[in-house]
Amino acid sequence: MYTQQKNRYGRLLSASLESCIVVANLQAADLPSKPAEDMPKYTITDRRLLGGAERWDYLTIDDKRHRLFITRTSQVKVIDTNTLTQVGEISGTRGVHGVAIAEKFGLGFTSNGAANSISVFQLDTLKLLKEISIAGENPDALVYDSTTERLFVFNHNSASASVIAVGSLELVGTFALSGKPEFAVTDGQGHLYVNIENQQELAAFDTKTLKSLVAWPLEDCESPTGLALDGIKRRLFTACSNGQVLVSDPDRAGVVAKLAIGMGADAIVFDPGSKLIFTSNGDGSVSVLKDDGADKYALLATIPTQIKARTMAFEQSTGRAFLLGAEFNKLPAATPGSPRPRLTLNPATVNLLVLGVKGK
Repeated sequence: MYTQQKNRYGRLLSASLESCIVVANLQAADLPSKPAEDMPKYTITDRRLLGGAERWDYLTIDDKRHRLFITRTSQVKVIDTNTLTQVGEISGTRGVHGVAIAEKFGLGFTSNGAANSISVFQLDTLKLLKEISIAGENPDALVYDSTTERLFVFNHNSASASVIAVGSLELVGTFALSGKPEFAVTDGQGHLYVNIENQQELAAFDTKTLKSLVAWPLEDCESPTGLALDGIKRRLFTACSNGQVLVSDPDRAGVVAKLAIGMGADAIVFDPGSKLIFTSNGDGSVSVLKDDGADKYALLATIPTQIKARTMAFEQSTGRAFLLGAEFNKLPAATPGSPRPRLTLNPATVNLLVLGVKGK
C-alpha cells in the first residue's frame, strides 16, 4: 500500500497536508455521531514511539500469541501486544506488504512485493523456512482460506492471484482478476471476496475451483481498499478513501447501504463481539459504526488518532485495535531528476497507537 501505484491518499495528503492536520485537530471530520449510553467509550489508551525511517503497510494480529506484525519496507517488526515492546523481527522480505497466518499449520507468510515472492516462517519461533517465487508482479494482500487450506496472494501490478497449498507449500494455481486487487476476505464457506481498486468493484471467487462467481460495482467508492466481513449476517464492508463505507450483500451481489466516515480510509475491521465496525482514516481518525438492523447503520464516534494512521489490526481477545501513524515532512519541489517527489516521514514521530476502552 506504500508503493507509487498505491499512494492513493498520500497524493491527496501531499497536496494539502496542513489542512489535514487542522481536520485532525477537529477530530478529523465534521460528521454527526449518534450518542449511545451503553456504547463502550473507545479512545487511544496507549501510544509508543517506534521510530525508524521505513514506511509501513499492513498490520496483522496473531491473537493466540498476542503478537502484532508490522511490515516495514524490507523487514517485519514483531511486537508483543501486552507490553508493546519488540520481541522479534523477520528480515529478508524485500518490499514486504502483508502477513497472513495459518494457525492449523503453525505458519505465517509474508508477501514480498519487491522480490515477487512469499516467505514462510514458524509462528512460534519466527524462523524463516522457505521462500516461494510468485509469477505475478508485486504480491501484496494475502489471505488464508481454512476451507481449502490454501493461501491466496494478490498480485497488485499484474491483476492476478496466486494460490499456494499450505500443506505442501507449493504453488497450485493462478487466476486473473479484472484489475488491481486490494484487501480480500474468505467466508469459511468456499467463497473469496476481493476489492478491485481501479475498477471500483467487488469480486467473488470459488476457493476450490478458482472460478469467478460474480462481481458488482462499488459506485462512488474512490479507491476501495479495506474489506471486512460479518459472517453471521453475511455483510461485506468496503472502506473507500473518499469518506464512506459501502455495505454489500454477497448473496444478492449488490450494495445495500452507504455510510459516512473520515477521509482517506484504508483498513476496516468488524468486531463480532461488540458488533461494531472500525475504519482507520488517513485524516487522523478512527470511525466507529454500529449495525442498527435492517441494513441501517449509525456513526457512533469519530476518535482522533494521528495523521496517516490508516492501517489497523484488531485483537479480538482483548477488543483492542492497533494503528501506526507518523508526521510527514513538507513535500519537496519537483525537479527534473525527481518530477514526482514523495512525502518523507519524520522518524521521530512514528508511533504505535492502541485503541481500546479505558479500564479494560
